[in-house]
Amino acid sequence: MSLLTIPNEILMQIVHELDEQGLNALLQTNRSLYEAFNDYLYESHVEKYGGIALLWAAIKGRVDTAKRLLDLGVDPNTSLREAKDSGCHMLESGRLAKLDDWLVVQRISGYLGDPRIMIPKSLVQRWCEERWCWGHEKFFQAPLLCAIKGAHADVVELLLSQPGIDRKCRDDNLHNTLQIAAAKGHVGIMKMLLAKGLWGITEKCGQSYSYHRTPLFQAVSCGHEGIFDLILQQDVCHWEEDEILRYARRRGGNMLKSLLGYAQCSRFRITDPNAGLADAAQAGDAIGLEILLTQPGVDPGWTRYSGDPTPFELAAKYGQVNIMQILLATGKVDVNSRDSDGNTPLFHAASNGHENVVDFLLSQPGISQYARNYDNKMAAHFALEAGKKDLCRRLKEDIQLEPGFECLLR
Repeated sequence: MSLLTIPNEILMQIVHELDEQGLNALLQTNRSLYEAFNDYLYESHVEKYGGIALLWAAIKGRVDTAKRLLDLGVDPNTSLREAKDSGCHMLESGRLAKLDDWLVVQRISGYLGDPRIMIPKSLVQRWCEERWCWGHEKFFQAPLLCAIKGAHADVVELLLSQPGIDRKCRDDNLHNTLQIAAAKGHVGIMKMLLAKGLWGITEKCGQSYSYHRTPLFQAVSCGHEGIFDLILQQDVCHWEEDEILRYARRRGGNMLKSLLGYAQCSRFRITDPNAGLADAAQAGDAIGLEILLTQPGVDPGWTRYSGDPTPFELAAKYGQVNIMQILLATGKVDVNSRDSDGNTPLFHAASNGHENVVDFLLSQPGISQYARNYDNKMAAHFALEAGKKDLCRRLKEDIQLEPGFECLLR
């Protein structure tokens, strides 16, 4: 017998006896059944499970599903949490149920009566279609966060239009909506969020290991120039952390120029310019280095710990002659400074085969060409070990080397 020939009264009785999964399977067998009972499917879900499918719709980017649920009065801030942590109790066959197997649908009071509904964890596992740990990560946060993380701009727009939407929601790591959008690089979503207000734009993440991660920091560290430029357009002070400067130097290019370059520099405060000298020297970042050197209290020969290479030594090691010239122009750099092994900048240049750096150093007055480190080696030894025999000959010149060294140059 065809399902379509069954009287509607009997069909309705069948529908009432099916669980949500069975009803969904039934409706997918026939368009007429779908059109007749799809509204009931949504209404039944909202009644039994509090509309928690809104989270699924946000994760998957199903804007039509999300809209239907919201139109039925589902709280746009609906989320899940472990029943054992919620203070809820549930009786099962006259006994207290095992709460480890249950979840609580959390809603704001005023939505759909009772703000809490309990559902079995197995049901959400089935929705996840993947490992439960994935579902735990996704479903234990607000729909708005899920939509932002999935780059579902249409769902984000729909949720932001809802009265009572909580724009201050956070994920398990205490990141707010702007921080997540900045980290993901969603320019369109960031514009929607900023259009609703600047809340959270200067806020740092609550986790101790990422205290400095403002939205601007997230944009810089992830290399999202579009987000970076968008945040800079907002008329607020965004930055007091040198860590942002460190990431900007690593990224270089337009972000660095915008952050340190001349139009934006007055909006920020560099609290410890010395901390960035080594990075700028190693990367060959002349723009960043020159700006740092103009800051009060900067020391061109600064090292974080005694024996660490100075910015000048790092520039020699990485072949950055232009950086060495800038540092020497300060008049505060020792061309014969030593690291913890007694190696001078000439040693670093020779060991890495940077002939242009060696030539530059040899042209400096007071250079110690024949200095020895704590292992009694000279720069010529390092050049030879690097396979640079011609460079080794230039460095040794007329001095007497130990027996056996000369034959290695032939």
